Amino acid sequence: MDARRPLDALSEEQTEILINFQNLSGLDDINQCRRILEHNGWDEQAAVENIFREQDDQADALRRQAAGLPSIARYSSNYRREASMAQDGPTTSANPARTPRLTISPSSTQVFQGGPAPVVPWGLWDWMKAIVVIPVRFTYTTIVDFLRFLWSFVAGPSFPASTPTQDVKNFIEGFEEMYGTTHPVFYQGGYKEAYQDAKRELRFLLLYLHQDNSHDSDRFCRDALIHPNVVSMINSRALFWGCSTKYAEGYKVAQALQVSKYPSLGLIANKGNQMTLIGRLQGYHNHEQLIDKLTQLFGHNERLLNAARQERQQLDMNQTLRKEQDEAFQKSLKADQDKAEKKRQEALKKEQAEHAKKEAEERKHREEIERVESLARRKHEAARICTITFSVNLTSPTSSKSIPPIPATPLNARRLPARRSSYSVGVQPSPSLWKRRKKLTMKSSTNR
Repeated sequence: MDARRPLDALSEEQTEILINFQNLSGLDDINQCRRILEHNGWDEQAAVENIFREQDDQADALRRQAAGLPSIARYSSNYRREASMAQDGPTTSANPARTPRLTISPSSTQVFQGGPAPVVPWGLWDWMKAIVVIPVRFTYTTIVDFLRFLWSFVAGPSFPASTPTQDVKNFIEGFEEMYGTTHPVFYQGGYKEAYQDAKRELRFLLLYLHQDNSHDSDRFCRDALIHPNVVSMINSRALFWGCSTKYAEGYKVAQALQVSKYPSLGLIANKGNQMTLIGRLQGYHNHEQLIDKLTQLFGHNERLLNAARQERQQLDMNQTLRKEQDEAFQKSLKADQDKAEKKRQEALKKEQAEHAKKEAEERKHREEIERVESLARRKHEAARICTITFSVNLTSPTSSKSIPPIPATPLNARRLPARRSSYSVGVQPSPSLWKRRKKLTMKSSTNR
């Protein structure tokens, strides 16, 4: 199938799928988007997942190669196996455990580095507890982290089997137990769903990645993230998604965003029809610093979303206009078809009426001819019968006796008008004459 055909050759549904796929995939070439959709049978979800999977494989391979780490297949075999379990079954082409592609460029990402979190002054009891606990904790965490680091090169990071949505819900429950219910509204779903909703709704997407054993993460949540002014600002300007790196979903997103320091906030927006990381806040920030940095990021990049909204609005208007034109055309076409059908029906009725009238006239004419012919046949038959009977009587031996002679008429007698003879050939005799002739015939037969 030729992917370079004009868009007019597509149906309205295919055109909408093509536009949505281009927005989700971030591809600039409309013909390439069309080829991918045609290859996937115009299944938008399958096409998006396939292209994200291919791009993630390439990006992961490049990052592993640049870091001089083992191959991606060896490093992430266990992680991908657990991620596939988190997707309720083995990973297939229709259900891969992949993160959507995100454009990360130093030139388009504004980075704000925070300082260390302030240390709360300790009392005598705190110091006594620290003298006993810190050496033990330091030794334990050092050994465990070192063993985990070595194990990660062999089997990859290990996570409990769960879905991305469940990972996020578990993080939210732990966050509320630790810091209370006053916090920005977390997105109740996986990163992929939040990514797609932000792109579809043309909103900012703010990602928070938490590390449980980080003192800076703990102080950031207590001092900044649950502050009422921060909560109000985030809820009014962006979709907010968060997770911990101890869950598979959080670890996967941290790898995709190339996070190196915690706590980490990443701001994503639709830039040039591609979801791009436009800002990053790493390390500790108090609530005033956080509001200041977020205000700068929102203000500098609001025009991107406005431009995307205008483009989306123009596209929607064009689609609405095309739909209205199609509806008007279909309505006009139907009216023309109804009018033509009405004319055809009227012409058919008129033709049927004329045909019926012509058949009636022909039938009447045939009946008249048959009546005249029948009358002529009856007359001819009656005349033939009369002629035969009269001829038989004339040839009979007693015909001279049966018919009395006509007496002579004196010359001076009064002349009566001449009467037509009842014995003329071809003329039917009167009934009385028939009776008389019958009697004479019977009498002559008796005398014989």
